[in-house]
Amino acid sequence: LHTTPDEPCTITRVLDKDFPEGMTLLIRGSLQSVHVTLDGQILLYAEEPHKGVFYTPMASAWYLVNLPADSEGKTLSITFNSPFAAFSGTFNEIVYGNGADVMYSILAEHYPEFFIITLIALIGILMMLVSLIFHQLGDRTLLFLGLFAIALSGWFFAESRMIQFFTGNRFLIGGLAYMMIALFPIPFFCYLRESVIPKYKYLLRAFCVLFGIDFLAVTILQLFGITGFFITATVTNIMLACCIVTLVVILFIEIFRRDNKNAKRFLIYSGLLIICAGIELTKFFTQSFNGLSYASLIGMLIFIILLGIDGGIKLKGMVQKHSEAVFFEKMAYHDILTGANNRIAFERDIENLVEESVDQNVRLVLFDVNDL
Repeated sequence: LHTTPDEPCTITRVLDKDFPEGMTLLIRGSLQSVHVTLDGQILLYAEEPHKGVFYTPMASAWYLVNLPADSEGKTLSITFNSPFAAFSGTFNEIVYGNGADVMYSILAEHYPEFFIITLIALIGILMMLVSLIFHQLGDRTLLFLGLFAIALSGWFFAESRMIQFFTGNRFLIGGLAYMMIALFPIPFFCYLRESVIPKYKYLLRAFCVLFGIDFLAVTILQLFGITGFFITATVTNIMLACCIVTLVVILFIEIFRRDNKNAKRFLIYSGLLIICAGIELTKFFTQSFNGLSYASLIGMLIFIILLGIDGGIKLKGMVQKHSEAVFFEKMAYHDILTGANNRIAFERDIENLVEESVDQNVRLVLFDVNDL
């Protein structure tokens, strides 16, 4: 409906005479307060969060309303009200049935996307563990990829309409998605700095700082009631879109001017990322807030898997080089026949002793063994 912000919209229905008993309404409020009455009797009064010291954000949430046993023939009224023009006059599908059945309907509709989100998070955790195991090699590619996958899965999870099954915290339900969209680009930029375009490390570092400041700013503005998450999300999405365009230009420069093979491979992979980001940004700016698309989820999963495989191949090469370096170092400082330290090792150790403090007591013992 075409309504103005904060204008209540009410839908009514007279329940049938044979309306079954023990029914439960399932209502989805999209950044809206929801009021439910039955012949004037208040069944639900989900108002805008209380404004205390800190301001809790408006949240898109599920509401389960148990109807009284004698509901047949009575007038059911549901009123929606939103302070945001994008959601004012919006009505989501309302269903009723047995309490367990309506809960199952949510799970049945959203469990595939929840499975994909969980898989992305597990892949991220695995990459972080592998990176920590081989941390002595000094490469942080898989670490940043793992952090990116976990942060991205957090955003997907907050957008999946499943978060209420895990927490009742109003701030997390209403704010996690907006906070994560400012956080997940940071490890992504760190990954690019580490493995793809290290020559632009200062620009990428500036991007990280920019989104870190954005995260703090949007959180503080919400907590103190200055501007809500939904309003500041526009700024965050514009920043993200600008960064994506800038990175695409840089990748093309790296490919055609410097023949950067890492950039070329990444750009091929990131075609999926650009498509997914384009879908979600388009949905946001066209005010199409109907949840995540499976295309975005599957595309992002494939993108992370491809980058993870690349990171694993890079790590494998580094492990092989490290093993070779250890072997050749052993060959350089040990006698092949006896396994003892050779003359080169002796000279190295003497040099180290000379460079150390003169206060140490040092003994040099020489053996002259004939006919060895």
